[in-house]
Amino acid sequence: MAKLIQIDPSMPISFTPHRNERITDAVMVDLAEQMNLPNLLLCDTPLADTEPLELRNEAAAVLHWAQNHEKWCARLEETLQSMSQDLEGRPFLTAFMPIGELEALAKDLADSGLAPQLLHLTKQWQAQGATMGYIDGYRLQKG
Repeated sequence: MAKLIQIDPSMPISFTPHRNERITDAVMVDLAEQMNLPNLLLCDTPLADTEPLELRNEAAAVLHWAQNHEKWCARLEETLQSMSQDLEGRPFLTAFMPIGELEALAKDLADSGLAPQLLHLTKQWQAQGATMGYIDGYRLQKG
């Protein structure tokens, strides 16, 4: 897995709610059965009718806080990986966690005076059916 120090602190960090959904496509169902991999049919999709929270001005402070918070640094790095890129081809590093855990992270951030709007949004996203939260930061460019 990647490390938080690989995220560019000068770029935005975004938080996006997702819902865990079951894939029902017949070909995928057949493949999952043949491979005996029932979790192959589970997929996180962005929660409809919601916008991600993008932190620009607070991104560096939030990243610094997370890097220096033993519990959250370890937890974020458990899933931190390169999964996607923006429209210009710049790679993201993405971490994800259950929405209740994201709410706990948001509370700890808010208690530290950072990103108070995230706590409100995680509660709202959960009420709207979100089951997972994704956190995207830009990978530092090598060079």
